Amino acid sequence: MGDAIFKAIPAIMAEIDAIGKNRNNAAQGYKFRGIDDVYNEVHPLLCKHRVFTVPEVLEAVYSTVTTAKGSTLFYSRLKIQYTFFTDDGSSVKTVVVGEGMDSGDKASNKAMAVAHKYAIIQVFAIPTEDEKDPENDSHEVVVKPGVELVDDTRKALVDRLVKLGDAISDADKESIRKTLKTLSTAELAPYVEKWEKKVAAMPQGAGVPDEQVAF
Repeated sequence: MGDAIFKAIPAIMAEIDAIGKNRNNAAQGYKFRGIDDVYNEVHPLLCKHRVFTVPEVLEAVYSTVTTAKGSTLFYSRLKIQYTFFTDDGSSVKTVVVGEGMDSGDKASNKAMAVAHKYAIIQVFAIPTEDEKDPENDSHEVVVKPGVELVDDTRKALVDRLVKLGDAISDADKESIRKTLKTLSTAELAPYVEKWEKKVAAMPQGAGVPDEQVAF
């Protein structure tokens, strides 16, 4: 196997022009480079230098979110490895994460498109016409993001809370339900442990639930 990929990538970089952020997300108020903008610029150069990409999904997380208007969206977060090959068999790998939301069955499609776009942008260091550096952005977070990934770790932690059942008062259950919406998975672990210790310290018999109550 040769090393042609290490010559092909710089050759492509030398021919790529800046791709401006000419598309506008009106809902969230920012400009971006669309996947078609990137493909239109890069595709002829990939063909010229005989480079192609192959994706492999390494991790996938799916969930649903509710919008401010009450509708349901499907959420997909994919960790994808892209391998850039050329005709002598040599290759370069890169791993990126893509996220997408859709009211139908296109959440994963969108996540893959975003992931591929950024894999190309980063491997070829494609410049933008925008002079603003992302590090100049400053955000004041008022509340935690509303999208919570329903992964296996979080589900297991919530199941541990459910098993506490009637050992927890109705008022505490309501407090727990509200708190769950604000905690990340990492923050949830010590929170669950706190409640387990609290129930374990109760008088014998008080911590044995008659039924399981979902939070």
